[in-house]
Amino acid sequence: TATAAKEEPVHSVMSGPAGGAIGAAYLAELTGYRNLITLDMGGTSLDTTMVVDGQISVENEATVEHLPISTPMIDIRTIGAGGGSIAWIDDGGALQVGPQSAGADPGPACYGKGGENATFTDAALTIGYLDDRNFLGGAMGIDTSLSRVAIERLSGPLNLSLYEAAAGIIRISEAKITGAIREISVEQGYHPKDFALLGFGGGGGLVACNVAREIGIPTVIIPPGPGNFSAWGMMMVDVVYDFAQTYVTGLANADLAAVNELYANLEASGREALGRDGFAPQDCRFIRWAELRYEGQEHTVKIEIPDGELTSSHIPRIAASFGDAHEMQYGHQTKDPVEIVTLRVRAVGVLPKPKIAKLKQGTGDAGPAFKGSRAVYQSTLDRFVPYSVYDRFKLLAGDQVAGPAIIEEPSHTTVIHEGDLATVGEYGELVIAIFSTKGGIA
Repeated sequence: TATAAKEEPVHSVMSGPAGGAIGAAYLAELTGYRNLITLDMGGTSLDTTMVVDGQISVENEATVEHLPISTPMIDIRTIGAGGGSIAWIDDGGALQVGPQSAGADPGPACYGKGGENATFTDAALTIGYLDDRNFLGGAMGIDTSLSRVAIERLSGPLNLSLYEAAAGIIRISEAKITGAIREISVEQGYHPKDFALLGFGGGGGLVACNVAREIGIPTVIIPPGPGNFSAWGMMMVDVVYDFAQTYVTGLANADLAAVNELYANLEASGREALGRDGFAPQDCRFIRWAELRYEGQEHTVKIEIPDGELTSSHIPRIAASFGDAHEMQYGHQTKDPVEIVTLRVRAVGVLPKPKIAKLKQGTGDAGPAFKGSRAVYQSTLDRFVPYSVYDRFKLLAGDQVAGPAIIEEPSHTTVIHEGDLATVGEYGELVIAIFSTKGGIA
């Protein structure tokens, strides 16, 4: 609530990208894709997080601008890879992209606001991903010639053609995004093949298919209204309070009466906080967590704790859950004694959610949405290839679009490559099966 945010503003850190994560969790329930990696590409940066079995990944410690924050936050990784990220040549003569950004003013060179630096958006326009006559649905004019001038300042020193340099900017951005996704998934013990990649923000659909192919993710999902998806996610929020109590004790011989009392006290604090916000008891729910570690370790692993009164019969299951979580996160588990470090309760005041309308069922034929074709430069072939162009607003549930294709809407462009196949879901989401270069669908 506004009052709570005023009293503890630290909880507003990363609250914009958090909307996308919350929206992703809600979409995971709607579509049945309960394991998602998000790719939120905006103007200045790219944010990525994970939804595992329908639950958003939350960390109890974070670092923002090199400063530690010891409060629960959605685990969001941010890199300088947005539409306005500036391409430049480093001291070694290599092409780089970001983290510097042209922002919105002056913005990319093609905006015609005085920007002279080549950006990701300029590169996407130059190779044909974007239509200069239909940018933001035609609401904003952009100039391809200004993009070419900016990129030629780089292509000359690099001994590349204009289009090779532009494609290089896109490829470097995709490589940076792939690295960020590896960091949040593979390095946390998850295999990307078990997830779908949810691409949104202004530029998510431009890179999602190639990023998924590179990292081995078999499915890309582009949600309805991807350019506004974080705002859409904010409509799915609940009111949340987090409470914690340090309690260091061995798990095997823990005083369960004391543990139950501490959890009851934490839940009482949550019930009081939600009551001040006007939530009735039936609209409150509580999630219990505990941070555990092997004795002698510094780092902890957080696991969910069953509701209700804990008894000795719960201890083996808690220990097993900790062992599995430790192995996933750190690659091993041991027979060392386990100890509890912190008890946590998340108090949730459940808010009503808007009803999401379903699309009208189509025939499977996307023909009525076909707009024409556009030439897109392919660096591997060193030539332009025709991509079919479709109007997303004319696609119906069940319609299919085979790559190479571009699906346009006013705030977003989705690029589907050779072998990829997009199917429109019942809520209007695009579900894209990714063709693997190793043979067949990924």
